[in-house]
Amino acid sequence: MNKIIKFSGIILVGAMLFTLSPIISYAQYYNSYNYYNPLNITTTNATNITSVGVTLNGQVNGSNLYSTYNVETWFEYGTNTNFGYSTVHINSNSGYANYSSNVANLSSNTIYYFRAIAQGGQGVVYGNTNSFRTNFGNIINNTIIENNVPLNPSVITNEATSIGSKSVKLNALVNNSADYSARTWFEWGATPTLANSTPMVYLGTLNSAKHINTITGLAPSTTYYFRAVVQYSSSKVNGNTLSFTTNKAVVTQENATENTTNTTPTNTENVKNTTTLEPSLAASAVGAGSSSFLPGNITGWLLLILLVLILILLSKRINGEFTGSKPVKDSNSSGHGH
Repeated sequence: MNKIIKFSGIILVGAMLFTLSPIISYAQYYNSYNYYNPLNITTTNATNITSVGVTLNGQVNGSNLYSTYNVETWFEYGTNTNFGYSTVHINSNSGYANYSSNVANLSSNTIYYFRAIAQGGQGVVYGNTNSFRTNFGNIINNTIIENNVPLNPSVITNEATSIGSKSVKLNALVNNSADYSARTWFEWGATPTLANSTPMVYLGTLNSAKHINTITGLAPSTTYYFRAVVQYSSSKVNGNTLSFTTNKAVVTQENATENTTNTTPTNTENVKNTTTLEPSLAASAVGAGSSSFLPGNITGWLLLILLVLILILLSKRINGEFTGSKPVKDSNSSGHGH
């Protein structure tokens, strides 16, 4: 009886080893493969480039068919080699070497840098840094057109104006759809990372509007970067990133003490924002049929008053000719001299 039990145990152990042998063999192969074939990541060229989007591409271990098993992949990207943004991490089990991610809400006519990244049993491995430039979006009737379709909302960052030693006006043109409640603001800073933001402004029912924000308390002789932003719901659209340089501070006897405590580029305690939103020319033309014909400024009122006076004088002249009235002569001035 004992011999039968021992024999049965030997058979059972052998059956278990036979069943588990493929798993053990695969584990040995996988560990051996990872040891002798370290993870290698290549950042390949970007594709499907538009003015606001792109497809980022990478490759794991060349063209090895089973290179992405149990490997996590993603991309880092940004307007400089510090990147600042990353795509969603994907746990890949496709077995194929090539992988990609679609990125949207980019700025048009802007250079972006990106690199492929993967993580496996050896840790995180970074690919080489590559770059691409987004297309310049077509602007028709103050609206950005992408693939023959208007982007709503959309935003155009315009050049800064009224640049002083400590102040500036940031300008943008924002397009909105009546179906959405959009809001707009500026992102700005002394570096392209744009660490500061101006107050948000809601567009309401305006289809197109000029957004102007005056910033005071800046540092003299300093380069600042900025871009306009518009957002509705979860969709955020960034305009181009532009820059300006504040003027050199003028030091006089009266303000010598004041200028010794100038604002530094990283100090925003003294920064103040004044923002305005006004209908653009395109929006005024569209809404002219439903709005009042009365002037909207002092110059318009002066022209209207002048026109009314001219019409009154003309009407009096015409009325006098039709009624035949003539000037009455003074009887005291007839024919008698002294």
